[in-house]
Amino acid sequence: MTIIKLPNNKFWKNKFFFFGILFGAVIVTCITLPIILVQNVHTTTSHTSEWSYLRQDLWDGLCQTGQKQSPINLIETVVDDIYTTLPSIHLENINYFETVEVGNTGHTVTLNLTKNNSTQPRLYGGGLSGNFTLNHAHFHWPSEHSINGKSFDLEAHLVFYSDLFQSLSDALEVPNQVTVLAILFEQSNNESSKTHTNFQTIDKAVLKVSFYAGSTAETSKGLTLEDFFPNDLESFFAYSGSLTTPSCNEGVNWIILREPVEIYENDLDYLTNVFTEEQELLEKNNRDLQEVNGRTIVVH
Repeated sequence: MTIIKLPNNKFWKNKFFFFGILFGAVIVTCITLPIILVQNVHTTTSHTSEWSYLRQDLWDGLCQTGQKQSPINLIETVVDDIYTTLPSIHLENINYFETVEVGNTGHTVTLNLTKNNSTQPRLYGGGLSGNFTLNHAHFHWPSEHSINGKSFDLEAHLVFYSDLFQSLSDALEVPNQVTVLAILFEQSNNESSKTHTNFQTIDKAVLKVSFYAGSTAETSKGLTLEDFFPNDLESFFAYSGSLTTPSCNEGVNWIILREPVEIYENDLDYLTNVFTEEQELLEKNNRDLQEVNGRTIVVH
C-alpha cells in the first residue's frame, strides 16, 4: 500500500480550512432552505384522507342514499311546472379585504376572508328566508354543476350560513339554513380579465401551501371579492340540494349564477396545482352529477 503524504505548509492548511467552511455552509443551507420556503405557512397534523374523488362509489351515508343530492345539470329551457321566478339576490360587504387566509385541505383550495377582517359578506333575497353570513369560499375544477350539459373550467362555492346560528356546523343540522352561492369560470387567454389581480394574489399564497395538505398561508396583499362576480347578478338558478362532499348533508340552498366569469389560463394553472395528503396531484375535484329526482329548479 502506498501512502501519499501531503506537504505540511500553509497552502494545504488554508485549503483544508476553506473546504471545511464551504462544506459546512452547504450542510446549513440544505437544512435551513426548506424552513425558509415554508415560513408563514401553518400546518395541521396530516393523515390519510378518509375519502377520495377517485372513489366516489365508496362515499357512504346520504352520498349514496340521498334523494336531493348535488351537483346537477341545469337546463335553461323553460319547462312547465319546473321553472318559476324568484326575487333578486342581494350581496353586502363584498368589497376590499386586507388579507385573506388561503388553505390547501387536500381536497380543495379554500379562502377565509373573515379571519383577519371585521367585515363579513352577507347574502339575502333570491327566495331565501332571512340573512346569511359567509363562512368561507372554495374551488372545484372542473365545475361541478353544468348548464345544458356544458361544464366549465372552474366553479367557486361561497358557503353562507343563517344569521340564526353561531356556526356553519350548527346551521347544517337544520334544513335550509345553509346557502351555497356558485360562480362558474371559463378559462381564457385574456390577461386583462377583471379577476386576474385577485387570482394572482391568491396564487402566490397557493404556492406556499401547494405541497402541504392541511396548511394555510396569508395573502401578501388584499383582494376585492366583488371582482369575482359576473356583471349579471339577476340571472341565476336556485334549487334545494346537498353538500357535494361527504357527508353530503341535504337541505342546502343552492344559487348558481348563470353568467360565467373569465379566468386567465395561467391563473387557473397555479390555482389548481395542489397536492393531496397522499402527495398526489389533485387533478380534479368535482363530484359526479346527481339525479334531479323531480326537484323544482327555479330560474331567474
